[in-house]
Amino acid sequence: RAHNHFAVKLLKQLAAQNPSSNVFFSPTSIAAAFGMAYAGARGSSEAELASVLGHTQVGLTEKSRVLAAYKHLLELTSSPN
Repeated sequence: RAHNHFAVKLLKQLAAQNPSSNVFFSPTSIAAAFGMAYAGARGSSEAELASVLGHTQVGLTEKSRVLAAYKHLLELTSSPN
């Protein structure tokens, strides 16, 4: 749910910047990059990334669960099946 929340919010922001253009982006790639930054973040940076990525909106407050979810997402997207 956090990933979907992040993707929709990002799409709305990108589309609003130039409403007459098409928008093409990979929310999974962007979220994975931010997720890696989140893994090493502490303090206010950690809290800000959690908010931007939608973790706080869906009640994901335990960092180990968040990182496990990112690991699972990356495994799914890199699997040949």
